[in-house]
Amino acid sequence: MNKSILYTFFLGIFLFGSVQYINAQSFTMGPKLGGNIKDLQGKGATNYNVLPDFNVGFSWNYTGNSSLNFGGEILYSRQGGRLRNTVKVTSRTTLSYIAVPLLFKYYFWSKTRSTPFLFAGPQFSYLLGAHNSLAGDITPQFKKTDVSAILGFGIRMQLEKIWWVVDARVAPGITNISQAEPTVRNSVVSVNTSFEFGSKKRARRGLH
Repeated sequence: MNKSILYTFFLGIFLFGSVQYINAQSFTMGPKLGGNIKDLQGKGATNYNVLPDFNVGFSWNYTGNSSLNFGGEILYSRQGGRLRNTVKVTSRTTLSYIAVPLLFKYYFWSKTRSTPFLFAGPQFSYLLGAHNSLAGDITPQFKKTDVSAILGFGIRMQLEKIWWVVDARVAPGITNISQAEPTVRNSVVSVNTSFEFGSKKRARRGLH
């Protein structure tokens, strides 16, 4: 897990550098941390229940001259669920992903210091590994890639030269993640917070 978080960190640094070369005044970026309520759903996951877990990484946000804007994230996200079979034996399945949400955001009252927003978009994920508390490594049982749909809401608050962002989202899986039938899909509900940094000029002006 530590190596996965380290990879996420360096990916975030790379993206941050790329953003600065494009247009420093149009972007903000910063660290992000959240709590996941994870579950596995589908015909192949009928006995799974929700479990708490976490995600951590970086978020970035492009603010143009309208209320509709675009942003993205690079996250290390732990997903999966808790399985209870017919003999009441409980096991935990943890799927570790590098997740990349690409989000369209609509800001209300965008010229104020605090503005609520809605967002939606796809999330593309790459499986780093899968572990079951009883069976151990079960990575070969799952596909390497996953696609989810994200829908959520949040609030963005300007604090001097930074923004504090809080959001809540649902991320139902679209694709089958199981190598064998029947179908298994990820399902995640998360609450997240991030701090985004930008140029001094942008910080004084707000979103526009």
